[in-house]
Amino acid sequence: MFPSQFITPSASSPNDDHRSTNARPIPGVVSENSAAIATLDDRLRGFLRYVRTVKNQSPQSIAWYEKSYASYRRYLTTLLHFPPAEFAAKSRAIDAWVQWNRERGLSAISTNNYWRGLRAFFRDIEKRGGLLSPFTGISAPRFPKSEPKAKTADECRRIMETAEHYPWGSDYTRALAVATIATMLYAGLRRSEIIRLRYGDVDLDRQTLLVHEGKGAYGGRDRRAYVSDELRSILARYLRERTKRGYASPEFFTSSKTKQGITYESLRRLIDRVRGASGVRFTAHTLRHSFVTHLLKSGVPLHVVSKLAGHRQLSTTMGYAAIFERDLADGIEQLHF
Repeated sequence: MFPSQFITPSASSPNDDHRSTNARPIPGVVSENSAAIATLDDRLRGFLRYVRTVKNQSPQSIAWYEKSYASYRRYLTTLLHFPPAEFAAKSRAIDAWVQWNRERGLSAISTNNYWRGLRAFFRDIEKRGGLLSPFTGISAPRFPKSEPKAKTADECRRIMETAEHYPWGSDYTRALAVATIATMLYAGLRRSEIIRLRYGDVDLDRQTLLVHEGKGAYGGRDRRAYVSDELRSILARYLRERTKRGYASPEFFTSSKTKQGITYESLRRLIDRVRGASGVRFTAHTLRHSFVTHLLKSGVPLHVVSKLAGHRQLSTTMGYAAIFERDLADGIEQLHF
């Protein structure tokens, strides 16, 4: 059972400074509060098992929940010296946890990310355990709007040219680097979908990619991605190099070191090298974001782009419609009377 001190706060104000200089340790208090945290740790382990096995969520989602909880848990350890009732009240003061994160230097975006990850955990406790979430009735911490995630057409070309001309060390590694980046940029595959893409999922004759278990609850949905002529040429070149090496792993994108599918870490290193050499700041998600955004900018109907991206809601697709400064300048030129 979830400890009562996490359910019923005392009359003390949850906004009291947790670093109060008047607070003095009371014998047995630290151990009692530590036991409450240990019980919460057990609850987290149950939650992670549930989302991994029942919800079939990705390893990235699991890591997100773990990091979010780790931040919250560190905050709780700063409250161990308070009497249990006061510890309970302060442990439910989510805004105080947000303030603690910001004061120790965590960015506004990361704080918002941790907030949402921890909220998912407490919502599960509320849903499956019948215990009121401390997130009820409060809003996520805001953060400044960032620049459009999508790269301009010139930046996308520079990324591809850099991947082509980087000193990879072998023709195979070059073909692999260009093919993985191009598949995210030209077909909109997510990082996890690149890792899971199977050899049998790629049909260059029909110019399709079968994407299994896309993003979403219960493992997401399968979808079919389509291969443009340019991407087809890039993938065909990669397959020729793969065949020359005699690689037979079931994963489509294969590491030259392990002869097995590439990992998240090897994909990260690949992107890091291209990013550093190109001078263009981008991530795997940036490439996908560029795919969706430039389809919309090219006039492809919203519902078609939504299908190609594997979005469940049209509103999700609309969120990718970045506006560049050049668009604004071009737009005003269209005004005539």
